[in-house]
Amino acid sequence: MKGSTILFIFFIGLTPSLVAQKTEKYFDYQGNPCEANLARFFAVIETTDSGWLRHDYFLAVKKLQMKGLYKDSACKIKNGFFYFSHVNGILQSRGQYIDNKKQGLWIDYHSNGYMSDSTVYDSGERTGTSLQWHNNGFLSDSTVYKEDGTAVLVSWFDDGSVSSAGRLNFLHSYHGKWQFFHRNGKLSATEIYDNGKLVDRKYFAENGSPITDTADKTKEA
Repeated sequence: MKGSTILFIFFIGLTPSLVAQKTEKYFDYQGNPCEANLARFFAVIETTDSGWLRHDYFLAVKKLQMKGLYKDSACKIKNGFFYFSHVNGILQSRGQYIDNKKQGLWIDYHSNGYMSDSTVYDSGERTGTSLQWHNNGFLSDSTVYKEDGTAVLVSWFDDGSVSSAGRLNFLHSYHGKWQFFHRNGKLSATEIYDNGKLVDRKYFAENGSPITDTADKTKEA
């Protein structure tokens, strides 16, 4: 009985080393496998109970570039939480993938640490209200997505003044009436779109006076 107990304990201690296997690989600037002397990134891939956990590092600065869980050993199907970093070590983005599609809340950051994007995804599609910020902390865009796939977009300059406002169709192309503004708050243009195609427009100087437009009105957005 004692011998059986010792043998059982031995195999319990041995199991993690048999299951957890690590693979090390080198990749070039395009993410393709390469020799170590040509590499920009270094990856460590480890098998876990949940999938293949991969850590990518910037070789030049020896800092983490990406950490994420994959569904397959070839690391083609993202399936879990992912973290990406700027080369200076600041977090770049974080969120979850399910079968290669973003799911739930994703947060992005500028290289100075300021938040750059906050968006909720459902099976890879943006939903609800998506917000973006300039690298100085001022709001840059607010997009409200509707159930039919259309959206309303409002943009701001990096000083907080309104830049533009209008609607997007389900293909995220300009549609309907759009308004654009100068930094002083005066209207700079009104444009009418038909599913991405510009059909009419008017321009205004910073003092509000109309500007004659001789450009091609059939130009694509």
